[in-house]
Amino acid sequence: MELRTMNPASNWEPAPGTEAAIDALGADDYTFHVWGGDWCIDCRSQLPDFGAALDHAGVDSEQIEHYPVEKEADGSKNRPGRRGIRDRIHSNRRCRTRRRGGCAVC
Repeated sequence: MELRTMNPASNWEPAPGTEAAIDALGADDYTFHVWGGDWCIDCRSQLPDFGAALDHAGVDSEQIEHYPVEKEADGSKNRPGRRGIRDRIHSNRRCRTRRRGGCAVC
């Protein structure tokens, strides 16, 4: 399932001086992993511009992996792929934020 919020914003233009950085996004065979929720106000405001930047850089849609986050009735979030990324980033189990249960990756 794709995130609708990743549809490129039609009015997006690179900010002056950022063209080289934007172009670098498409300069190699990168894969972009995007977690977000179409219900999320931050995702709705930021991901269309990110999608437009990737589009501007010529990144093929097959290079973008979408991970839709679902909001549960109790307000918790169900993040697909959560276990694998958590294990890769938190190989050191001493993450203070993780121990408190507040780490965005965990």
